[in-house]
Amino acid sequence: RALYDRLADSLRGPAHRVRYAVVDTASARVADPSAAEVDRYYRLHLADYSAFDAERGTVVSTPLEAARDEIRARLSRDRRIAAARDLAARLAGTWAAARLDARLEAGGARIRDVGIIPRGAGVDTGAVARVIADSLAARGWTPGTFVLALPLRFVVVQVGTPIPDHRPTLDQVRPALARRVAQEEALELEVEARALWAREPERFRRGRAVGLS
Repeated sequence: RALYDRLADSLRGPAHRVRYAVVDTASARVADPSAAEVDRYYRLHLADYSAFDAERGTVVSTPLEAARDEIRARLSRDRRIAAARDLAARLAGTWAAARLDARLEAGGARIRDVGIIPRGAGVDTGAVARVIADSLAARGWTPGTFVLALPLRFVVVQVGTPIPDHRPTLDQVRPALARRVAQEEALELEVEARALWAREPERFRRGRAVGLS
C-alpha cells in the first residue's frame, strides 16, 4: 500500500470497461431425444456400433437396445452444446448492438461486469478469467464483443472503448506491486549481507573441508 501511494499517479494509463458472460453447456435447457431420433441416429451411425469378429469372419453390430442409453446421452450432449453456442451467439449480438435483453441474459448465462480494467491487468479470478486475459492480450485489447469456445462452456466478452488516463485501484495493480516489493526487499537483503561479510569475514571462514563424490 505504501508503494501504491507513492507510485499511483505514475501507474495511470489506458483502461477499458469489461464484462463477460459464461454459458455452461450443462445448464442449457433442451428436450430429451425421442425414440425415433435415437433410432435414426443409430441407423446413420451404425458403423460406430459395428466391429469385425475375427472368429466368425464377419461384422457384428451392437444391438440398438444395448446402445440406446449411450446414444440418448450423446444426443443430449450435442443438443446442450448447440443450445449453449446459440445462446452465446445471440447474447454477443445483443451486446454488440448495445441492446439489453433481460430474457436472453436470464436464459442460463452467468454475467459478470468487472468494471474498468487497466490494459494488461487481470480481468478477474479463476481459470475462465485467465483465458479471457490471454485473449484480450492477443487481441491487443481491441474494443468489441467476441465469443470464446472453451471445454463445456462458451464465454461472451465485451471490451469497451479505451479510457486514456485511468488511475488503477490497489487491487488491480497488487500483483505487480508485490513483485516489485519482493525485488526491493531482496536487494536490501543482499546489500546487508555484503556489508556483514565485509565487516565480519571471520564468521564465514569454514577452515579445511573435504568433499566426497
